Amino acid sequence: MEVLVVLSITAVMSLMALPFLQERDEVNTEVRRLVGDLVRARSWARTTWRETTFDYDVAGRRWRVVDATGVVLPGDLADADGWRTLDQPMVFQAVVGVAGDAVFQASGRCPEPSEMRVSNGRTAWRLRVSELTGSVTAEPVGAP
Repeated sequence: MEVLVVLSITAVMSLMALPFLQERDEVNTEVRRLVGDLVRARSWARTTWRETTFDYDVAGRRWRVVDATGVVLPGDLADADGWRTLDQPMVFQAVVGVAGDAVFQASGRCPEPSEMRVSNGRTAWRLRVSELTGSVTAEPVGAP
């Protein structure tokens, strides 16, 4: 009898936590897509020896990767112009005083650091591109 009570309580607690875990997974999925495209932009710049830009549009909730010759790198679910859109309710948040678009030189480095935030209103992530190495990092931050 006691075992059934413990199992019932555990089941109820698990069901209560499920919406939170699903929401967090949706945010993580978007962050992985963005980091993947940032890394792809850096790789494209180094492979083709062309400056490549990870361009994001805060108001349009979208992003794309384009090189100096105007070649747009295609991506999953991209429109004809190469723009990929964040899933609802995700939004970009610009960081004041820091470049948003990441520009990768042929060496893979960036002339200046860039940073952006992605949020769904409850959970936020900071995506950064290092100035010297062009390395990409993503880390959760407090609520927006």
